Amino acid sequence: MVRDYYLIFLHRVGYIGFHYNTFFISTTLSEDVAKKFTDSKDIIFVSWKTLPIKRKIDNILSKRDLPIIIKNIYIKQNEISVKGALFPQDILGFIDKSTNNFHVNPNLFNYPDLIDYMIVNGIPTDQSNFFEVLKKTNHSGYTVKDEKNYNDNL
Repeated sequence: MVRDYYLIFLHRVGYIGFHYNTFFISTTLSEDVAKKFTDSKDIIFVSWKTLPIKRKIDNILSKRDLPIIIKNIYIKQNEISVKGALFPQDILGFIDKSTNNFHVNPNLFNYPDLIDYMIVNGIPTDQSNFFEVLKKTNHSGYTVKDEKNYNDNL
């Protein structure tokens, strides 16, 4: 957790840091900011993540006499750095920028009795054909996550 705290800061610094060499995804709490960082034909994923409480990490750092980052570098960007990837189970839907329409993740409606479960664990998503579909794309890298670990081929 402490390592990630400082890596997130370096990721957010961007070009003067080592933004492209981290395993974090830049996200934002602001739809307007997301639109500024994407092309007109892109889509904007809308997701949720359970984030660590800043006060908790600050207490850990204080007890170890480590520096605490007081201020975000780009405050107006409302950036949240997500470790690894945006996983399908955390995606509520996406905004198609070409039409400005929001498309809901259809899996959200498959389990109406599991709302409490989904808030903590994400939306149950069948990914049994993940590697088959991956082979049909231009992507070669992947990250998968179980309850405790990340595995990838990056």
